[in-house]
Amino acid sequence: MINIRSFPTYLATPSGATRVVAPPYDSMTPEERSAFGTTHPENFINAIRSIEQFHDGNELSLNELLRRNVETLEKSLKSDAFSFQSQPMIFIYQLSHEDHTQTGIVAEVPLSDYRSGLILGHENTRAEHEERLYQYLKVVGAVSSPICAAYSGNSVIDDIVANVTSGPEWIEFEDDYHVVQKIWRIMDQRVQRSLVSLFREIPVMYLTDGHHRVAAGVRYADQKSGESTGDEPWHHLLMALFPIDQMRILSFNRCIRDMGNLSASDLLTDLSKVFSVKKCQPSALDFYGPRRRREFVLLMDHEYYRLTISPERVSNHPVDSLDVSLLQDLVLAPLLGIFNPRSDSRLGYVAGESGLTGLQDRCREGWRLCFACYPTSFDELMAVADAGLRMPPKSTCFDPKARSGIFVRRF
Repeated sequence: MINIRSFPTYLATPSGATRVVAPPYDSMTPEERSAFGTTHPENFINAIRSIEQFHDGNELSLNELLRRNVETLEKSLKSDAFSFQSQPMIFIYQLSHEDHTQTGIVAEVPLSDYRSGLILGHENTRAEHEERLYQYLKVVGAVSSPICAAYSGNSVIDDIVANVTSGPEWIEFEDDYHVVQKIWRIMDQRVQRSLVSLFREIPVMYLTDGHHRVAAGVRYADQKSGESTGDEPWHHLLMALFPIDQMRILSFNRCIRDMGNLSASDLLTDLSKVFSVKKCQPSALDFYGPRRRREFVLLMDHEYYRLTISPERVSNHPVDSLDVSLLQDLVLAPLLGIFNPRSDSRLGYVAGESGLTGLQDRCREGWRLCFACYPTSFDELMAVADAGLRMPPKSTCFDPKARSGIFVRRF
């Protein structure tokens, strides 16, 4: 039983949204975020800066950075780019990119739903990233990035969403990544109550983006538990909830800087002991590379190879049977000596939206090997989450992503 509630919030205005809504934060390098913030001074990305963006040698403490974020936030919320919606509302949030559209509900969900196992994750968190987000909550006292989750579709919820979205939206704009975003406000309390009741029929939801923000939120709520009633905003998660069948998962492809002591011939010989290896022309490949599970495309020395794994190599274990796990366990670790995919500097990741073109760019930059993977399916994600297990890093790439700076919920 999922519990949702309406909430008051600062909301980007129709005239201000294009100026302040931030690009997908995790899709940019610290240098790219810094450059974007400099060229877009009004953008909300300047209110959520991290210490890693300051790489010019200037000494800047975390406390000083967070104080600057507070000042930027205050200035932004006082501008015409935001409007405070004092009446608690539920919102509909739609993202469209090319031929894909997903439409979800934005509401607050109590942390108790997460603690009781009604909201399931599939990724481990990194302690240092979780700590940065926790400190942001302590000092800045606001959340602006909806945590995304998916639920099994409900036809009555779909009907309500269709009815609301047939009317005029509050915001409609296209961002720098060509994602069209729309927001509708649900102010009718009867509709709000219907949605609250319908979500109580949803048995479980699956996190798709925001594992670190959830972990930081839990820590902050625990720290505030002695001075609160349990109903304050920090005891709730700002969430965007989408039907599972509308979610799009892209791959995270792998790039390797060097082959260690192996030659290209040695690597192909070793790969042929595990895979069926066939050299192929780019014209014979799809834009994304692999066409099915258990298939990879290797780009090496400007040549392409289709790798297909032998069925007997695949177990029934929810994690071990993932394509990214097979690549790690059968190639990256034993053949290339990459044992820690979280921290090995020889390993890089490229979001699958760029297809083989993105891997070609990496090769031109000097990366020696690139592996295109087939996307993890939502069924695979659910099998891992239901079993209480965790996927390897960069197993899923949900696209498009919810943006920061549309909603700002202050504590």
